[in-house]
Amino acid sequence: MFYRIEFLNNEFFTNGPKKVGRTLFVKVYQFHIKSDKIDEYIKIQDQASEIYSKYIEFQSFILKSKAEETKWVEISRYKNEEEYNKAMKMINEYAEIQLLYKNFQSILLDEKQEISEEEFLEVREANTFRSSIHSK
Repeated sequence: MFYRIEFLNNEFFTNGPKKVGRTLFVKVYQFHIKSDKIDEYIKIQDQASEIYSKYIEFQSFILKSKAEETKWVEISRYKNEEEYNKAMKMINEYAEIQLLYKNFQSILLDEKQEISEEEFLEVREANTFRSSIHSK
């Protein structure tokens, strides 16, 4: 999801370090994308985000490794795990989301097909940006 990050809920971001007023649910994925399929990956993420946004508020960050050309990390934040699980049941019923996932699997690096997935609870955030760094 290399699109401009829009902050969906001002409670998520304020200047300076703070304790999160509620515990956010965080999913972290790690995978390897074929070098010549980055544009396709971004299109898949954009289309998936469009579907997700119909059912749940979220914030995603996509990171590309500086050390490994094919390594990517996706970090997505949700208000809570219960909302996430409820939304995922509806999202996974979409035939389009199933097709997007198959397309995503097809652009994974052949020798590194695995997708690492972890769950976290966010307990603290620090943000000293005065505005969105992607606004220019």
